[in-house]
Amino acid sequence: MKIDFANLQHQYQLYKNDIDAKIQAVLDKSNYIMGEEITELEQQLSEFTGVKHAITCSNGTGALHKAATSTPPASSPLNH
Repeated sequence: MKIDFANLQHQYQLYKNDIDAKIQAVLDKSNYIMGEEITELEQQLSEFTGVKHAITCSNGTGALHKAATSTPPASSPLNH
């Protein structure tokens, strides 16, 4: 028995019009780095996760580097 846990084609088809429109907007502007879409994504991620700030990265290595080299704020329990 095969169980399809990640049917990405099905997920894409559900939101195809929205996804394609967002991609086309980025292509039309040619603003591939730090455009307004990134700001919007980070705002929506922070609201969705309930955190004050969300920071996106271009890849997993960049995310791991950022996490490893970040200093928690002075008030963080990680500093005590």
